[in-house]
Amino acid sequence: MARIENRARLTDHGERELRAIVLDLAEVALAALSPSAGLRRSVAVHGLDLVAGGRSYDLSAVRRLVVLGAGKASAEVAVALEEMLGPRLDAGIVVVPHDHSARRPARQLRMLPAEHPVPGPASVTGARALLAQAAELGEQDLAICVFTGGSSALASLPPPGISPADKAALHRLLLTSGMSVVEINTVRKHVSQVKGGRLARAIAPARILNLTVSDVVGDPLDYITDPTVQDTSSVARTRPTVAASPSSEPPRRTPAKPLACAARRTASVPSSPRASRTLPMSRPDRSGDSAAAQPAR
Repeated sequence: MARIENRARLTDHGERELRAIVLDLAEVALAALSPSAGLRRSVAVHGLDLVAGGRSYDLSAVRRLVVLGAGKASAEVAVALEEMLGPRLDAGIVVVPHDHSARRPARQLRMLPAEHPVPGPASVTGARALLAQAAELGEQDLAICVFTGGSSALASLPPPGISPADKAALHRLLLTSGMSVVEINTVRKHVSQVKGGRLARAIAPARILNLTVSDVVGDPLDYITDPTVQDTSSVARTRPTVAASPSSEPPRRTPAKPLACAARRTASVPSSPRASRTLPMSRPDRSGDSAAAQPAR
């Protein structure tokens, strides 16, 4: 059950009874929208079958089952997955904010704390750990990926030619630019070795099941779980996006070096051809129907 931590302070004045009723309603709504509640609505284990969003995955045919993720809601999703899968889960790495790592104890999963909202040294460590785990996967493996809001800073690895300090400076500039989250991520995912589908490329040839919670209007998948789905943007879009920014920063502060480096990289990185499913979980109408489950390709 979700709890409003400062409830006592909010109900010690004014219309106390009415305030308490409003907070009761808010807690019920928060519980219904929690990532773990969304997971339980959308995913289930029936014997040797993992059913997600109406598709069935035969776990007896999976050599290794791992969880990979990063984000502010990812710890809750990952721990709920671990409880659901039990000994079927072989390993997992989830990069979370510093204050989240001790909040959700895990057994098989490694919770790596990192910086947010501006990436730091631990963000680089977390991104490298995700790529290293991905590199160990083979064709008979299944990676359940749980990327949620905040993953851009938490798992941050700049491309060659860009230092972590450069990338942190870029994040600071974008966060104060007045740009939308879609515009910000259009830039950030082209200055990364993880974002824009690059982690999916590292996971291949293993299959991918993406479980996510959207915090972006319209649920564009390559902006809410972009490390593991195909990028629909291009480097060419980053320059006009930055140029049109309402930021008060002077033109000389435009992140030219990171964008020039991005332009030399592949503009659109395809995700794994075996990526089988992406499932936003928070809405009740997105839940999987086990009776209609189809074998996953």
